[in-house]
Amino acid sequence: MNGKSGKFIIVYSATKGYEVKFLKKEEDIRIELDANQNFILTTNNGVRYEFFKKEITNVTSPLGNSRDHTSAWFLTTIRLLNNDEIKFNYRATSIKSLTESVTYANIKT
Repeated sequence: MNGKSGKFIIVYSATKGYEVKFLKKEEDIRIELDANQNFILTTNNGVRYEFFKKEITNVTSPLGNSRDHTSAWFLTTIRLLNNDEIKFNYRATSIKSLTESVTYANIKT
């Protein structure tokens, strides 16, 4: 983001829902989450970076339970102060991974 940096995570709690927790905030950056778990980063000079495209990953547990979760967000729009926009488009691809089975023995150290 134009030389700016920081680290954050999106966490969920039953009482508050989804919210942003900064791990390392080096710049004056505001992060907003919407109801669809998209987010917008706004710099202190008002430039907005919108992350509205998600990578969805399906995870299956060893017990066979399967669920989708968002594993990445992609930058879709940069909105400049003069109302100009820079749009990013992404092409969907599908990657099928192999199932791996791991057996752990009772190892004493």
